[in-house]
Amino acid sequence: MTKGQLALKLVLEELGLTPESGIRMMERSVYLAQVSGVPLSYSFGWHSSGPGSPSLTTDWVNLGNWTFGDPEWKGLVLRSSTKEKIAKVLPLFEVPDDVNLTNEDWLELISSVHYLKWVSGYSEEQINRFFIDVNYVTMYPFIERAKDILKINGFWVKYEN
Repeated sequence: MTKGQLALKLVLEELGLTPESGIRMMERSVYLAQVSGVPLSYSFGWHSSGPGSPSLTTDWVNLGNWTFGDPEWKGLVLRSSTKEKIAKVLPLFEVPDDVNLTNEDWLELISSVHYLKWVSGYSEEQINRFFIDVNYVTMYPFIERAKDILKINGFWVKYEN
């Protein structure tokens, strides 16, 4: 197991993810964690339904079942600065009461809106149009709410960690 995979495992646990969370939740969560400054160094591109990373997917698969019974995990903890960065991003994971989406869909929406704004350089109007063009009909009604949550939590402006 590489040091990067060990770090990924610790970050995923701090984010509250398990192997059962699924790859889509994991990719969107790690994308947002890196935006907040968590130093995992994965490169993200646009995949079929949001930000994704082939190398992250490979590491996820190689992690297999996560256990702390392995000697490699003993005594390993995240730095307090990394835990603080993760704590800053966790409010983005909470589905607002007025949003009728699953946790997985909300995370896909909020990470996609952020990616389109800051990586693809889309304007707010272009983001709205994108969700119409790709037929994200279940998510479209909540785009403005996702933008609001990103703004409230300091992720709409270029995030400086």
